[in-house]
Amino acid sequence: MRGSTNLGDYETYVPDKPFNPVHKGMMFTEDAENITISGDGQIDGNGDFFFDLQSAKKLDAASTQFTRQKEGFRKVANGIGDGPVVPLDRPYQMFVFSNCKRITVKDIFVTKAPFWCMHFADCDAVNISGIRLWNNLLAPNADGIDITSCTNVTISNCDVRAGDDAIAIAGYDHHFEIPGYKKLRHVSENILVSNCNLQSYSSGIRIGYLD
Repeated sequence: MRGSTNLGDYETYVPDKPFNPVHKGMMFTEDAENITISGDGQIDGNGDFFFDLQSAKKLDAASTQFTRQKEGFRKVANGIGDGPVVPLDRPYQMFVFSNCKRITVKDIFVTKAPFWCMHFADCDAVNISGIRLWNNLLAPNADGIDITSCTNVTISNCDVRAGDDAIAIAGYDHHFEIPGYKKLRHVSENILVSNCNLQSYSSGIRIGYLD
């Protein structure tokens, strides 16, 4: 399975302020139970199409003012350096599970997500095992697995390679609604990560706030 390169093929969601319209990714599941995605197949998000792979992403002064290097932070004289590359208009999370229960994702090969690859939001009883998840290491925001406001999650025996966080675990506050999702619980709890190979240009495992 391969994602379309036509942005118009992805459903557009227009959230309330302060968010801009976004295009949902390949798979969006909400309010469902007993879900399994498994097998020897490959799911290709076609993410490289949604980046300028020849240009390094530039950061403005507002983004670099708190860094030690200031305007020299991630400054690239020529080429793309160690990335990230420039994102174009793109679909968002490749897989979304929102307010779901008893989810199993196992043994599949997932590659080239144009944004976060797998996002589990406000879910309970999630089992992710034996998957290979290989994103472009130069792609900005190309997280591997994001767990937000979930309970009872097991991630085991996986090979995750990501341009951003390989695994991110966080909770969302209730003062705003995340685009495309119901209002979420505040915390994530009972999360187990074991026997995984993690490669990232950001964090292998990040626990804390997601913006």
